[in-house]
Amino acid sequence: MKPSAFSHAVLNSYRPEVLMRWYIDLLDGEVTYDSPGFKTMTYDSEHHRIGFGKLAEDKKQDRTRPGLVHLAYTYPGIHALIRQYERMRDLGHKPIVALDHGPTMSLYYRDPDGGNAECFVDRFPAEQAIEFMKSPLYLQNPVGYDIDLEDMLARMEAGATEEELMVFDEKKALSTDVQEIATRIGRLMAE
Repeated sequence: MKPSAFSHAVLNSYRPEVLMRWYIDLLDGEVTYDSPGFKTMTYDSEHHRIGFGKLAEDKKQDRTRPGLVHLAYTYPGIHALIRQYERMRDLGHKPIVALDHGPTMSLYYRDPDGGNAECFVDRFPAEQAIEFMKSPLYLQNPVGYDIDLEDMLARMEAGATEEELMVFDEKKALSTDVQEIATRIGRLMAE
């Protein structure tokens, strides 16, 4: 039997208060529980979307071990995603990379513990996204291309519609050095 929804994630940290504050900034959330050993926050109707456990200093782990790559958050449209970028930028947090993947436009952030968070908007409903992901264009370039967020913000403030901002540039996708971007993303995610 399938679950009806994804409920929450729990992250262990040596500095859970710092990590929770960062995710509250990222997701425009609020604290729902706060104790010395465990904290929770939410950004919607769920009682907690992310929990933060306190790790003992003597349990430090090697960062190269397998683990979570990123948490991902869907936004209702490109205007909302650009406003999220603007708010985070104004708080002093910029994405480590911003990509138009084709099916999604995604901003990847690094949290204070070195974890990654993706904020994205879907370009298509799921069925169309799957079709796109099977297309020759996506098979040739599954990474996509860099997004100029300041340009998108300026265009949005000048009146660009959701549709105008969500246009996928096939020429840019085909002319992008996919290996260079994939290598750069790999390095950024591993740092």
